[in-house]
Amino acid sequence: MQKQVFKDALGVAVYNYGYQAIIFASSTITGRLLTPSEYGFVALITVFTGFIAFFNDAGLSYIVIRSDYKGTFFRAMFMLSMVIGLILSGVVILLAYPISIFQNNSDLILPTVVVAITIFIQTLSVIPSALLRKSLQFQKKAKIDFWTNSLSTIVTIGLAFAGASYWSLIFSQLFVAISQFIWYNKSYNYRVEVISLKHLKAAYKQTKNMLFSISSSRIINYWSNNFGNLIIGKIFGNASLGIYNRTYSLFNILSNLIAGVFQSILLPNMKKMKDEGKNPDYDFYLFLDVIMLITFPAATLFIFFGTEIIGILWGENWLEVGKLLPYFGVMALVYMPITISYNMFILKEKEKLLLRLNTISTVLIMASFGIGFIGSWLKLGEILNLEGLVFITTLVYCAVVLPLYFVPLFSSVMEVNRKNAAVSWSLRTIATSALCYSIYSNYLFVSIGLVAFLFLDLVIKQRSMLGKIYSNILSRANK
Repeated sequence: MQKQVFKDALGVAVYNYGYQAIIFASSTITGRLLTPSEYGFVALITVFTGFIAFFNDAGLSYIVIRSDYKGTFFRAMFMLSMVIGLILSGVVILLAYPISIFQNNSDLILPTVVVAITIFIQTLSVIPSALLRKSLQFQKKAKIDFWTNSLSTIVTIGLAFAGASYWSLIFSQLFVAISQFIWYNKSYNYRVEVISLKHLKAAYKQTKNMLFSISSSRIINYWSNNFGNLIIGKIFGNASLGIYNRTYSLFNILSNLIAGVFQSILLPNMKKMKDEGKNPDYDFYLFLDVIMLITFPAATLFIFFGTEIIGILWGENWLEVGKLLPYFGVMALVYMPITISYNMFILKEKEKLLLRLNTISTVLIMASFGIGFIGSWLKLGEILNLEGLVFITTLVYCAVVLPLYFVPLFSSVMEVNRKNAAVSWSLRTIATSALCYSIYSNYLFVSIGLVAFLFLDLVIKQRSMLGKIYSNILSRANK
């Protein structure tokens, strides 16, 4: 499986990395055309609408990939996704006015309605996209994503340059949704057909348990990742929210470059391996190290050169991002393996266990951000500022959330050497937690030592695989 996964990953990565490079480059332009407050304005909307949008898949793509059904079942799934899209867009439209009241800004109403339309169009791409993945056409899907998202950056820059302010960010999302719907359906030659209510009910009955577990997990994960936007915007204001949101956008780029590539191809390949009577557990265990190792270069840049990177890219208005970036670099090292582990829970039909873990994790993350409310109430602004809040959240993620997922993963889901797994990941839990604290305390040499330790640990454990890669590169170079 390793060879096939890396082959698929390479094909997807070419387009994914190309697109992320375009986003990264365009951010240097939009960062000078748009202000932190304008980014914060859009974040005020998406903190609510993004939560609703998490329902647009609701686990339908996982159901399609894992199922052995065909034909009518897929058409039923498409109709079900369309119904879900209509419901979600209706909910967002109804929330437009309450959101404007909560944020004390009537200008939020119309943009929220446009986002609602975007959400509906996005649901129409869920099943065609999943069918491309199920048939292992990863490169075709990646190519569509590359062109649609790349063109959307041109739309964003053009509108921002024309003075469209926050509308440039909102309309670019609508452009991506429409173009992906057109190309996914055209590429897969998928015909939209009306099916009977009987077939629709039968499909729902077959999938309702997984729909509930996966959609609930998605909702919980959303608030785990975005509750900070709500808290920070309320306590520190639009400008600080814009700073935090832009930092998180860089973290998302890194996540899409690494976890996003493997996330799209791992489950279909593991399902194929399982169907062939093979056990994917050992290969998957190695992938957890590989993901962390691939994350290391970018995480190191975030940790040690955050301010310099931001100064070059976005200018002096965004230097506050550089203070937060090191914590997101540490978080990336543990976030990527955790995200990838979801595939194993789903493959082994442990959705209910995953839901429980996601629930506990979200409560912990929300509690860590909730400390900001206490600090604001006690007027501890000088002690508990934005950096302090991000530090606490990152520390909770490294010290508590990581073992929360990996203890059951290695003890009851996967068939691996439990002793080796426990020793290895316990050391990484301690090292990343200590690294987080050393960054907050400005212990530079301690941070360097901990990063070196984590890197050497990964290299030693994966020396066999790295040796094979080096030999392969050397062989091709000689040819």
